[in-house]
Amino acid sequence: MEVAITRESESEHKRPLEHVTLNPMVTGALVDMELDTEPIFDKWILSGNPAARSKTLALSHDGASRTVVWDCTAGSFHWHYRQDESVLILSGDAYLREENGKEHRFAAGDFGFFPAGTVVKWRVDKHIRKIAFLREPMWRPFVPVLMLCNKIMRKLGRAPHTRWTHISAQR
Repeated sequence: MEVAITRESESEHKRPLEHVTLNPMVTGALVDMELDTEPIFDKWILSGNPAARSKTLALSHDGASRTVVWDCTAGSFHWHYRQDESVLILSGDAYLREENGKEHRFAAGDFGFFPAGTVVKWRVDKHIRKIAFLREPMWRPFVPVLMLCNKIMRKLGRAPHTRWTHISAQR
């Protein structure tokens, strides 16, 4: 099954990105992976000429979560997080400044979490590569309803049921 996933654009917040085939398991090597150009909005760029690239590695069956590899060359820019994003820096480093002025250095092996709505100033001196786990935010009162619906769908045999969903349902 092919699913069109979207990436936020400056004006409409969503535009076609690419088609991704959903598979039960996704694996791959990040070393020589070809990435696609992902321009940073001109008005977000503060200095330099940062060139960003990315590739979607995996997409959840419901389309609410995806895993992306992203890299960027030298420059300084604002980034507006419209989804919850957890990141693991694979190589290089960057300095991230929160709206309150607090600065953090992120280098290979570092982890970060940016809730939807966060705005951060990135400063990349040379190059950085990260893997990002993005999730659409959900209104908190919907979570128990969604969990109940998923449980009912699994019992009816209408949703993927793996050893892992069974284990997490036991908690």
